[in-house]
Amino acid sequence: MKKYMVDSNIIIEYMKDNPKAVEVINFIKTNPNNEYYITLDTLEEILYVLLKHFSKKSYWNLKNNPDFTKEIYKKIAYLLEPIITSLFKFVSYTDKTYELLFYVCKNYGLLPKDALLIALCIENNIDNLITLDEDFKKVNLKEDIKIVNKI
Repeated sequence: MKKYMVDSNIIIEYMKDNPKAVEVINFIKTNPNNEYYITLDTLEEILYVLLKHFSKKSYWNLKNNPDFTKEIYKKIAYLLEPIITSLFKFVSYTDKTYELLFYVCKNYGLLPKDALLIALCIENNIDNLITLDEDFKKVNLKEDIKIVNKI
């Protein structure tokens, strides 16, 4: 059994029918003996990006029109919840997470969202990160975490 952290871009792009992301989700669906993790921050990012994508509205328009925003959320939840609940586990933060976050930021120069994923991989012994993000290719990790860009 392998453990994988899954970046938000995989799920976001899957919802937009990106062929690479569809291939990854199909891999996840057909390999249930592995464990696939996301973070609550990842879910928040997915919801926000999909809200903007499907509504085609600005941040302020969404913020000032809660009834409209609720309707879009209902559509997103209908599509997204079954995927999240059936395929992924949530990884939790501990008191050590912030220390590892600073360690990764200082040693690898990754932006905080990306650094958090690596920190959580380190903390939870997750040795694979699935992402479409090219930023990880620029980093030579000392830790034994494989960056998976293609399945």
